Amino acid sequence: MPLDFSLAIIAFGAVIIFGLARLRTRRIERANPPIGQILMHNGQKFHVYIRGQGPDLVIIHGSSGNLNDFAITIIDELAKSFRVIAVDRPGLGYTDTLPDNKYTLIDQAKFIRDGLLQIGVTRPILLGHSMGGALALTWATQQPDSVRALVLLSAVTTPWPGHTRLTLILHQIPIVRDIVANIVAVLANDVAISKNIDAVFRPNPAPKNFRKNMGADLIIRPKSAIANARHRIKLVDQIKKMSNLYPTLKMPVHAISGDSDPVVPADLHITAIKTAIPHVQIHMLQDTGHMPHHFHAPMIIKTVNQAHQDAMIMEKAEQ
Repeated sequence: MPLDFSLAIIAFGAVIIFGLARLRTRRIERANPPIGQILMHNGQKFHVYIRGQGPDLVIIHGSSGNLNDFAITIIDELAKSFRVIAVDRPGLGYTDTLPDNKYTLIDQAKFIRDGLLQIGVTRPILLGHSMGGALALTWATQQPDSVRALVLLSAVTTPWPGHTRLTLILHQIPIVRDIVANIVAVLANDVAISKNIDAVFRPNPAPKNFRKNMGADLIIRPKSAIANARHRIKLVDQIKKMSNLYPTLKMPVHAISGDSDPVVPADLHITAIKTAIPHVQIHMLQDTGHMPHHFHAPMIIKTVNQAHQDAMIMEKAEQ
């Protein structure tokens, strides 16, 4: 087969794949439109969902997620006591991807922190889930005076052993990552998506209609898949450096974790945070996996309120 003809076939195949991926992206976005408001920060779209009045509470979702995960669980109840601001992290949901050289936890924390200044968020309580917990810790270690209290929910807090998956590595290589992400966007099927959701919830059952209500398919879009991979590829090294700063944190810290979490094991991540921050208050949930906000909403809401009370006591003592 002549080389020119082979290249033409490859190019035609690539056009088909990219076209199909774009069509699927459009269908996904039509089915899962943004539920909040789009702010502009440094020329980037920043999707936030705001409910309630009172002290500011910022909620940061985890890897592969978006703010819908909390809109369908605990935000309405929290909004009775707080002004709740849930955010889409850069590249996920409906927040734009940051430039290629800005994908670390520090970059994300700075973008979110500075972007929220335009709606008057200056010293919030932070509730971070999973990687969102690592991002909340990053915000707190970088600018501790701008955080009233931390509530870490199934949070990534410490480096862990293991190998980087090939798919994450491929998502770091220009051109290759675009091809891989577009192929995945075309080929991802209901069975594969359901398996991933079940794995995140294990050992608990995934709630009925979770995929639809949470807009889980948004992560299939190539731009989100690439951003998600870039966030994770050097996460261990970032957390290793950040964890050295944990002992400097003086604000109230509450850590909630399921004792059966296979994604962010409590025996590793809770132990690390308890050692580094002696005043942390640990809340362990029995027979619970990585998504406790879907099963223990009252307890999480109670903990957020307790963090607020702790912050007020500390602020009064400092006057």
